[in-house]
This record gives sequence, structure tokens and C-alpha cells, in this order.
Amino acid sequence: MDSAEPSVREFMNSPSVEYLKKNPQTVAALCTVLAFVGIPGAASALSLVNLIGPAEVLLPIVMVMAAPVAEAA
Repeated sequence: MDSAEPSVREFMNSPSVEYLKKNPQTVAALCTVLAFVGIPGAASALSLVNLIGPAEVLLPIVMVMAAPVAEAA
């Protein structure tokens, strides 16, 4: 996590859907990190984000994947 983008580190300190809504560029960066660490479904979510952008419909899915990583960080 130390090498992650500052926005991802900030999000991981207190993960919330509101933060992702206000910072949509963080969604792609976060999905990249989650896919890198091997969270199931993160690579698919990253593909969707790259294809359609950080749609709000993906935010709950991203939150479910990020929660275990945020607790460990």
C-alpha cells in the first residue's frame, strides 16, 4: 500500500462510497490495487471501469472488495 497513489491510501484509511463518488478517478486506481493483490472480481471490475468509467453502480461492489484490504492496511 505504501507505493499506492495518495488517493488510494487516503481512501483505505477510511473507506466510504461518498469518497469514491467525490473522487471517481480513485475507483480505477483502487481496482488496479485490488486486482494486483488478487482480490477475486477486482480484475473484472477494473475492466468494467476502464470500459464504461467509474459508474456509481460499481461502487458497492468495489466497497465489498476493498473492505478486507482496508482492515488489513
